[in-house]
Order: sequence, then structure tokens, then C-alpha cells
Amino acid sequence: MMYKSQFLKIDPYDWFCCPGHFFQFQEKKNNYLNLPGKGFNFRCNCIYLSSFSSQVRSHLYTVNAYPDFTLNSHFAQQIGEIADATENNQTRLATYLSKKLILDYGTHVITSVDAGAILVQADYIKRSYVSNSQSEKSSVSASSTQNNLVAIDRSGVPLHYFLNPSMFPDLPVPTLHKLALSVQQAAVRYYNINTIPGCVDPNSPNFNFQANVNSKSCEEPATNLTFGGVYQICTPSADGNVICDELAQKNPNTGDYTCRQPYTSFLLVSETVEQVYSKSKCYKKCHSCWLVLDCCKHVCENVYFVRKAQINTYWCSTSQTVPQYSGYLFGGLFGPSFQNPLTKSHDCPPNYFAQTFLTNGMRICLSNDYEAGTVSSVPFGGFFSCRSGNPLAGDQYRCPPQYSQHLAAISDGCQVLYCVQSGEFTGGQLKPIHLPPFTRPPLVNMMATNTVAVMTECDRAWLRVGETKKWRLSKPGEMSGGEKAGLVCGVMTFIAIVVAGIVILVKRRRTFSNFGHRQGT
Repeated sequence: MMYKSQFLKIDPYDWFCCPGHFFQFQEKKNNYLNLPGKGFNFRCNCIYLSSFSSQVRSHLYTVNAYPDFTLNSHFAQQIGEIADATENNQTRLATYLSKKLILDYGTHVITSVDAGAILVQADYIKRSYVSNSQSEKSSVSASSTQNNLVAIDRSGVPLHYFLNPSMFPDLPVPTLHKLALSVQQAAVRYYNINTIPGCVDPNSPNFNFQANVNSKSCEEPATNLTFGGVYQICTPSADGNVICDELAQKNPNTGDYTCRQPYTSFLLVSETVEQVYSKSKCYKKCHSCWLVLDCCKHVCENVYFVRKAQINTYWCSTSQTVPQYSGYLFGGLFGPSFQNPLTKSHDCPPNYFAQTFLTNGMRICLSNDYEAGTVSSVPFGGFFSCRSGNPLAGDQYRCPPQYSQHLAAISDGCQVLYCVQSGEFTGGQLKPIHLPPFTRPPLVNMMATNTVAVMTECDRAWLRVGETKKWRLSKPGEMSGGEKAGLVCGVMTFIAIVVAGIVILVKRRRTFSNFGHRQGT
């Protein structure tokens, strides 16, 4: 069975009609487009724009999936690894594995699919010809058959909903609750990191075409802001001095880990850096030989260790009035994986210097050469992260009015963002989707601990069985009353024997001591 839909063919220099809910109307006409087959019916309104898109959707079937399905073996294995990390208190590893699970299997399980077809027409027109041109309309047809259906809509439930006792009966219930929460937080983090607030009104001078969430900052008044530099404090632990030598940074404005008055220090993010290193260790290794002798040899091998350090990154700002030509000009950021939006390269503009920023090789461009550096500067609106608000926006997790946010880095799963005046850094292509896990794998020993029992709220224990490391719920009838009494009696008997042995040994020592004393006299 064929379905035909009539479209308007638009001359590139004419004005045109399009679905009314897509655009703001400038002129209205009573034009209707009737589409036979599935009974599509929508209004066309004439407007003046540079481009537009028309869409017709044909929904034929809905396919519902039965949710009680068999789990993929690799998926079940990953769930088991997260459960082990959770019960062994390896929180960072559990978080990392949860984000890897989102990367491999997505955030939702699809339970319903709408099948049909979507027809889209895109047209472009020059504004200069709109007012003097005449409307010319002609029709073209598009068709599809029921044998060429595609998925036009999908729906489902979050992945963590399926992490329940019915799907994983071999895992402890408390462990499943922790595991589901970890996976849910990983999914939320994925959406938060790919959210770009900004002005979505194309008629506003602050329009940001890369924004996918309206920040309501299109028409708000601008704010005069200042920037007093950045610095990083390093606290070593476990041989972490080598890390501090590389990442500790003083504020060039003061030559110390401080801000110059009237600027105030604000903690942006705290990061834990880990590095693997090795040392050569030599020792004597001996074994029995020739029945009564020991044969030894000198053995040397590399022993691996993990050095750690905590890096706290601060930046300096103030809401007070500052003298003219104070603070720093902001010249963008760049790192190993992205270029400076100002220079389109991995360097700073002329008359700017680069300073280490965060722990992933990023560099920030600063300048106090107001005469030569102002031409390359960008109005700066502060920093904020997932753990620290922007003091220039009332300590909220956003930018000040007429400033748009840009991603600087994802530090251990936490977004670090900076604000520049709207309209800056918004050219070029759309931002790519950032995929999890957003963190480096933690340098831990998987066998550092080995939890063998987990208690539930009903005082029933989940036990790890043998070398298979599979979990099993202990049964109340596994040990009878007689067996329990026998076990208790056996333990008490053993303790009594040990105590009696100690008493006898002490008495014998006293007897021999007194006997020797009498012989000596």
C-alpha cells in the first residue's frame, strides 16, 4: 500500500510556507496542506527566514519488548565486577566501572519502538530577495512502502531499574541497592556533562547556537568583572613529591599561593593524582638442598608502587571595584586534546603567557600587558565546577548575565567550566558528545580486600562460595539446633583443654623450681 504526501517546492529566491509551530510568524495566510493516506493535515504560514525545515511523520506500528529477557553474559560480568568493587569499599573503582557500563550499554533499556517513516524537506533562501519576490508553489510527491519502515520513536526505562533481585538473584540485595545507585549517578553525570546552557533565541545578540538548554540570559544586563589569576596547592602522600614538583603553581600576580588584595581565593576543584612507579628490590632467596644444606642466591626484581597527591586549584576574583589596569586579561585555554578557540592552535595569543591549569596538561593564557594584550582578550566571567559555584553569579552553578559557559575539562568525573561573554567562542562546529567514563581507572589492587559475607536487614547472610566468588544466601535450616549445640560444645571443650594445659604447665614449672631449690640447700 502506497502513501503519498504533497510537499511545496520552494524557489530559493521566493518566500514560502512552512509548519506554523516551527517559526515565529511575520505574515499569515490561510493555506492548508492535505496529505492523503494517513490523513496528515497541518497549516502553512508564510514567513521570511534564511532557512527552514518541514517534517511529516507517518506512524504505522508500535513494537513492545517483553522486559523479562535473558541478560547478556558480558553485561552480567560487568555487574559482578561493580558489585565486588562496591563490597570491597573500592568506591572510585565502582564509579569508574559504572560509567563504563553506561558507555557500553547506554542509559536506558528500550521497551517500545514506533515504526513508520519520516519525510523531511530543508530549504534555504536569501533574505535580500524575500520582499520583492513572488510566491510560486508547485507540488512534488514522496512515497514509502510498508516494507521500508524505520524506527521513528523509541521509549524505555532507565538501565538501573533492571538492577534488582529478580534480574540478579545471585547478588546480595544491599549490594544491588548500592550498585543501582552508582549506575544511576553515572547516567545523570553523562547527561549533565553534555548539557550546554545558553541563549537559544536566534533573534538575541547573545544567541549561542551550540546551547541545548535555555539559560534565560538572552536579555539580562551585562556585568563588569575582573580576574586576579590562578594557583594550585599540592599536598603529597605516598611518595607524591614528584607530582607536586610538576603541578604545584604559584599565582604569578603575587609569586605565592595567594591572591592580591582586593581579590579573594575560591577553590575550584580538588583532584587526586596517581602515578605508578617501580623500584628495584634485591633479596636473598634460599631453599633446601643436599638434605641438610641451604642453597641461596641473590635475586633482584622490580616492585611497583603508587604515588599520590591532592591538587587544589584556586582562582582569584572580586565583586568590588578595582583600580584600572589591575588583574589579568584572559586569552583562552588550550590542552593536549583541544585548541585555543582564540588562536585556533595549541598556544596563546601574542603578549600572553601560558600557566599550568588543572592536572590534565591544560594551560591558561594570561596577560597584564593592557596596551598590547587587550586586542586579543576576551571578557571573562569566572569559573565554576560541579562542586563549586561561581562567586560572580551569586555562588550559583552558572555564568553571570550575558556570559555563556564553556567546558574546560572533566576532572575525575566533575565538570570544570569557564564563562566568557556571549558570542565569543560560539563559532565553528557543534560541540561533540562527551562519552563516559570521564575518569582515569583507579590504580588499585583488585585483591586488596576480599569481602566474604554481607548481612541483610533480616540478619541473613550472603556468603561468597569458594574460589568461584559467587554469592549464595545462607538458609536458616542449613545448621540444625543439634549441630549448633555441638559446635558450641566443641568450641567450649577446646577452650577448656587449652586452659587446663596452661594450668598444668605452670604447676610443673613451680614443682621443678622448688625441687631444685631444696637440692641446692
